[in-house]
Amino acid sequence: MAAKIADLAASVPLLLVTLALVAAIGLLVGVIWVVTKAFEALSNSYHADAIAAENASKQADLMSSKYDTLTEKANKFKEAVSGYEDAVNSLKGLEQGTNEYKEALEEANNKAMALVETYGLWDSYTKKGDLIVFKEGTLENIKEEQDKKVSEAKTDSYAAKITANSARVKSEETNL
Repeated sequence: MAAKIADLAASVPLLLVTLALVAAIGLLVGVIWVVTKAFEALSNSYHADAIAAENASKQADLMSSKYDTLTEKANKFKEAVSGYEDAVNSLKGLEQGTNEYKEALEEANNKAMALVETYGLWDSYTKKGDLIVFKEGTLENIKEEQDKKVSEAKTDSYAAKITANSARVKSEETNL
């Protein structure tokens, strides 16, 4: 029994040294983690202007893309309306009942139905004789609404580009 106590007593310093090493390693890991986080925060703070400039640039790209999409959509609508109006106008010089008139009428009605189906104008048209026509102001109102959206998107795009350029300049000044 005395031998066991002696062995136990001899292992206590070894155990204390091991515990001290484990604690020191744990403390060192903790210090490294704190220093890493502090450096990361300092780095982010230093680069905050560059990060803001990058985010502003992404926003400007998004606004520019939105503007392009709305412009393309508005132009497609205007082209479709123009095609319909041209087909309707082509009827004016033709004599009703002729094959030429029937073909032109069919083309005008096909273009009208393409507008109805593409833009959901189901309640916005009627027939005038055999010709499909749109209720007064329908196409003009859609054009105006789309033009307004395009104009707003253009303004938003320019504002986002100005913000991005300002942020870029500030970032360049900060990082000189």
